[in-house]
Amino acid sequence: MTTPDEKKSILVVDDEPDARDILRFDLERSGFNVVDVGSAKDALDLLEKTEFHAIISDCAMPVMNGLEFLKKVRERDPEKPIFIFCTGHPLLSEKALKQLGALAMFIKPYDPKRLKKILHEHLNPRPQRFTLIPSQKEFPEISVEMEYSGARHSVELENIGPAGMFLRLNNGLPQVGEQVKVYVVVAAENWSPFDGDAEVRWVRKHHGEIPGVGIQFKDMTCAGWDSLARLLAIIMIKACVM
Repeated sequence: MTTPDEKKSILVVDDEPDARDILRFDLERSGFNVVDVGSAKDALDLLEKTEFHAIISDCAMPVMNGLEFLKKVRERDPEKPIFIFCTGHPLLSEKALKQLGALAMFIKPYDPKRLKKILHEHLNPRPQRFTLIPSQKEFPEISVEMEYSGARHSVELENIGPAGMFLRLNNGLPQVGEQVKVYVVVAAENWSPFDGDAEVRWVRKHHGEIPGVGIQFKDMTCAGWDSLARLLAIIMIKACVM
């Protein structure tokens, strides 16, 4: 596959030419490379040969609507590209769309500043995450459990960032957008267990890759945030000296 340009590339899908023109104008003025098509079918054909960083799609379209289009895209890849709805149907549930794999939903007329903010946040490089190396004894032993769907599951912490974690989980993966509770125990002196409410931001089911979920903490006590920051600082220091 090829990418249309070194800039972040966005595919706009809408059966209304005026809507496509407005989005193209706003996004190109912000430095994005934009390709637009008038149907979901044309978009799927284009995705067979061209890679995009993001898709912005209408929902009410003839032949194949936006929901059907989203399902087709996520059958190909559950994570990429990011998918945003820009629709004139305010009765759609953003929560339900997120569970299907969409990142966000905008109601026409959309807020261009908010749209570009979301695109920049998710398309620019994220803060560095540090992979834990279990064979290194200087790392503290960390136990993590995640509560969702009415049950508490032991999970393996694969990497950690300033506000979230990637947790290895083989079976019974939660859905994108699902609210979960995460419990962390650090087996070291002067550490207290901490927990927090989090949201599942992405799910990895790929064959040949580590399956699991990326979670972002939404609510924690001050002590919990302090513990997370201390843990990240220790891992950063250890990673730098190796």
